[in-house]
Amino acid sequence: MRSTVCCSAQQRVRTSNRSTDSCLSFLARALSVIRNLSLVILIVAACSAKADYSVARTQLIGIDSFDSDPEHDISGLSGLAWDYDQQILWAVSDLGFVASFELLPNPADPVRIRLVEKFPLNLKDERLTGKKWLDAEGLALARHDNGVAGDTELIVSFERRPRLEGFNARGEWTRKIEIPEFFKDAENYRHSNNALESVTHHPKFGWILGIEFPYQSENENLHTIFTADGVRSWRFARSELPGSALTGLQWIQSSRLITLERAYVDPLQPFYTILRVLDLDQCGETVTCEPKPLLQLNSHLDGPLDNFEGIAKIDDSNLILVSDNNGSDVQQTLFMRVQFEHR
Repeated sequence: MRSTVCCSAQQRVRTSNRSTDSCLSFLARALSVIRNLSLVILIVAACSAKADYSVARTQLIGIDSFDSDPEHDISGLSGLAWDYDQQILWAVSDLGFVASFELLPNPADPVRIRLVEKFPLNLKDERLTGKKWLDAEGLALARHDNGVAGDTELIVSFERRPRLEGFNARGEWTRKIEIPEFFKDAENYRHSNNALESVTHHPKFGWILGIEFPYQSENENLHTIFTADGVRSWRFARSELPGSALTGLQWIQSSRLITLERAYVDPLQPFYTILRVLDLDQCGETVTCEPKPLLQLNSHLDGPLDNFEGIAKIDDSNLILVSDNNGSDVQQTLFMRVQFEHR
């Protein structure tokens, strides 16, 4: 099954709030036709973005579904990254495995997604097992754009035992990347499950990590991101929505990152998915960053959204997000593509 919807293909983001609300309401109604799919990919233009970006189009597409066979179980996806050399999408799960997906353009649908392979993460010490050691959250790649297919290294941030480690494409441990001692200690976070949620690579600053919630000694209204070498850190205001958490980071160009936030309070309240643009050259240790809004979606208004935690840039105008279903039968694994344009 497939459904295709266009919301003003060349419409500018400066449209009125009324037009934006209409676009998203139409999107929500269209989503209802695919609720029976076990897994969907949603391609969304930035309907609610602000003036720095313009709308492309909105499309809804079904993707290859996965049965209940454990071999095909992709629960708990929390980190996402795009391999330019192999043209595949990597994902890491907080259940301790890595999976690769292929995007399949075809005449019937603009894109489909297919599970290619899945491997357990093999830690350096085989005695380190269980959720507290395998709680993989963030994902970035090394050697994924050097023109050599097959030598990609997966850089994974872990939460309950905060650390940053490398793995090859078969999930085998390759190295440990040192981070500041302060951020290795789970006691410095508000909760053991609120630690190193995200990682991205910046061509100038190297590995940049994000903390899900402000750490214990930090202002509770500020998110913190920092370089793995401890040389630089940046702070920016949390979304004003209750329960806002930083779940993903993605470098896009120059000094700019896109931040992915999820806001959630309880099952009776909607999930919010929030994308903002952060310019690292405009802030630093003493100057709080002022992120610019890109996209905000509400699961009660904008369709079956869920707990989006992973984000990947696949080219200069497209992002893919993935949701973590927490291994729950009542939540979904969703892939969402956001089309955007730079100013």
